[in-house]
Amino acid sequence: MTDNITQRKKIPQTVTPADDDVVTPMDPLQSLSSEMSRLHETIAGLRVDLTTRLDELNSKLASYEQRISSLDTLEKENALLKATETEAQSHLRNELEISGLEETPGENPYHLAMTAAVKIGVELHDSDLSYVTRVGPKLRPQNIDDQDNETPLRRPLVVSFTRRVKRDEFLKQARARRSVKSKDIVGDLGSDRTVYVNERLTAEGRRLFRNARTFASDHGYKYCWVNHGTIFIRKKDANAGSPAIRINCDDDLNGLLRTANPPHPDSS
Repeated sequence: MTDNITQRKKIPQTVTPADDDVVTPMDPLQSLSSEMSRLHETIAGLRVDLTTRLDELNSKLASYEQRISSLDTLEKENALLKATETEAQSHLRNELEISGLEETPGENPYHLAMTAAVKIGVELHDSDLSYVTRVGPKLRPQNIDDQDNETPLRRPLVVSFTRRVKRDEFLKQARARRSVKSKDIVGDLGSDRTVYVNERLTAEGRRLFRNARTFASDHGYKYCWVNHGTIFIRKKDANAGSPAIRINCDDDLNGLLRTANPPHPDSS
């Protein structure tokens, strides 16, 4: 090196990174705030979902409560109807119904009851009777065999007794002697039609009794009868071990039908 040469020191250059390469550490508070914001959004979504489901549950609960209330109302109404039916039947406990007697002009219902008592062998006095009357609408039945439409009226004759014991005696003797004909009581204007004596039933009782008789006939039950306002059916004779089955409503008949014809198990 010569004296005329001046040496220069090289100044090291500082490399400035590009803006994209700059990594600035996140502020911890900012990170926490971001996490809290996401948590609030999640909670808000859950709250909406829970509110929706709660509304659905409340709606179903209200529907169930309405159904339960309706069932309670139906049960109360059924109980009231049964109580009313029982009470109505109790008012008829001293009455009997004689069917099969032709109506004649100027007939005397009391005389018919007295004559019927003689024919079946019961001693009856005026004091034993409360009232005797024909019941039902005075409609002449249609009979295709009677072209002149002169079919006689045979509305039931209701006999009300002052004492239950006399009523029971009359019914017992009438059931024992089923050979009495209408002409035996009515006279010359009567027919050979058999006269039947039965307990007096309410309209609902008569309907159920009619259904029970049809059921007994269709399904091989030998007996169907009424005892003190209650309907019974029996498959065979009592001495054969066949029990008397009490019929309180149509469901009892349906139950017997289901028992006799159980559903077949699924073959699959």
